[in-house]
Amino acid sequence: MRDLIWFSLVNGNPGCYFWNARGYEVEQFKLAGRIVNGLDLRNWKRVAAPVAISVDHPWEEDKYYRSPEGLADYQMMGRYAQYFRSAGQAFDFTMSAGAAGLKSFSPPPSAGPLSVPNGWQAATAQSEAGEGLAYVRNFAGIRNWQIPGKLNMYLRDRKPAPLVVQVKVAGKVTGTATDLDTGEQKAFTVNSEGQVDLGTSDHDWAMVWKSVK
Repeated sequence: MRDLIWFSLVNGNPGCYFWNARGYEVEQFKLAGRIVNGLDLRNWKRVAAPVAISVDHPWEEDKYYRSPEGLADYQMMGRYAQYFRSAGQAFDFTMSAGAAGLKSFSPPPSAGPLSVPNGWQAATAQSEAGEGLAYVRNFAGIRNWQIPGKLNMYLRDRKPAPLVVQVKVAGKVTGTATDLDTGEQKAFTVNSEGQVDLGTSDHDWAMVWKSVK
């Protein structure tokens, strides 16, 4: 539920829903709404990511990703996504030619706007007006979970780890970091290359910020 909400927001989608959301799941939506309430999302003009990976392919219908070639592309897209999230680096998948492609794994150097230590991943978005949004999640790997004969899925593991976020946004920014497990909110103000120390835990965080002129 948390990944569904925050990856949607960071990717610029207008919203999301969960078919049978109830109880603690509904609380996740309410907390997300409170966190982003101060951002001007109606007029948000997203800054293009500094890195783009081309996923262009010759087919014109959606069956491509059920083909052997498409499945191979899909796996490579997942590998790139995991790499960039672990770096805290903003990136795009694009249908435009000229960008790095999916035939080999050759990611360019990290370019921010955040960096996170081992044990964490970050998905980020920035607007032309100097606003930013990040979903920082604890990540201790992926494991297979099964109910024999009924269910087979992959789940994210969490493990306590120190979290010091390096903010690489140019200039001075002010914002808040919200613990998505407890709802606790911490204010921060940093200059470019500043740090936000969020302690040691296995919790997930949402960060919002605005440039200070």
